[in-house]
Order: sequence, then structure tokens, then C-alpha cells
Amino acid sequence: MSDPYPKDVHLKDVHPNHAHPSDSTSVLGRRVLAHLIDFVLLVVVIAIAISSRVKIVENVTTNFCSGAEQGQCVVIGNQAVTFSNAARAEATYVLLGFWTVMGVIEGVWGAFVGKRIMGLRVVGREGGRPGPLRGAIRGALMLVDSALFVGFVGLVLVFVTRPRRRLGDFAAGTLVVRADAAVVDANVDPIEWDEQKSVYVFRDPVSGARQIWDPATEQWMPLD
Repeated sequence: MSDPYPKDVHLKDVHPNHAHPSDSTSVLGRRVLAHLIDFVLLVVVIAIAISSRVKIVENVTTNFCSGAEQGQCVVIGNQAVTFSNAARAEATYVLLGFWTVMGVIEGVWGAFVGKRIMGLRVVGREGGRPGPLRGAIRGALMLVDSALFVGFVGLVLVFVTRPRRRLGDFAAGTLVVRADAAVVDANVDPIEWDEQKSVYVFRDPVSGARQIWDPATEQWMPLD
């Protein structure tokens, strides 16, 4: 994969003229689509991994699975798909392994297939690539964000938090941003989200003063 980041990357959500900051993490729709793309790949990988442990029975009745252990038999039309406990365990291992490897790739290169297609990048809160360890942590926690309550946990967190983060992002200290938000600008520090004040904070590169955006006056105001 080619490296999507130049060296010494900083997040920049503001133009040098101090225009209104756009929230580069407000990409919920694109994140959902990226996840669906990666999920399709995951299903293919799981299907290949457990194919030898799955048996398809033709021309079955609707009550074919009534005597089978729950979760080991599924009727689809006039076919039944049966699988062993070993297949279920293997599918779980593949699931966790896939997301962890995906996280490592996003930590090192910034994007896996879905995010690359949707024009997104994973970055650290300080800007730049989070690295393989933080990426692995973020990826492994997809098991909670995506699988728990059918993705409800991760979706709600990304919707209500500022900047937008799921559980894996909180644990790994990462953000998902538009690809064009990862840029180099030696003269402009990144805008950051101040958790305590719930405002965007910008440090002026000339004076060094911290400023916040006041939506009422549409101006940067001194913070201190």
C-alpha cells in the first residue's frame, strides 16, 4: 500500500485565514458505508475459513432444525445449513483476527479497503498515523462496537460524541477524519476539541494564544 500521509502530518480543520472550523470527524454516513464494505469482505473470509465444517442438506422440511442444538442449524428455503461448535468457535476467531489485522493496517497506513474507498483516514488525536499497536487495539474493540447489540453501541457513540468517536477510538486515542483533513502545514497548529469546555480550540501560530470559535459572533475569541 502507498503511504497516504506525508511526513509530520498535522490535522488541519482551519484555513490559514482562520475561517470557521469544519468538523472533519463528522463523517458518520461515510463511516457506515466503509464498515459495510469491510463487513462484506469479513463475511467472505469467514465463509472460506469454515467452509469445510459446514454441511448443506437439500429438500428439508421447515421443522428440520427443531431437534438440533440452537445455532447449529438454519433452514433457508428448502435447504438446511448445519455447522458444528468448532465452526462457530473458528468463525469467532476469524472475526476477531480480521478486525485486529484491519486495525493494524489502518494504524500503519491510515485506511483499510472501506475507508480508502470512502475517502477516510484513521489518525491519532495528535495527528498522523496512530501506529500498529493503537490500531490493533482499535480494531479488536470493533467486536464490541460492531457486534454488541448489532452495532448499536458504536453507532450511538459516533453520533453523540464530539469529536466523533466509537469505543475503539476512545481506547486507542484515534479519530476518523476526511482524507483531505490530514495535511501538512508548518505554520498552522491543528484545531483540537476541548473536552472540559466542549469547544474547538485553536492555538494562534503567531501569538501562541489559545482561541475558541464563537458561533454567535462567528469569530475566534481569546480563551484565556
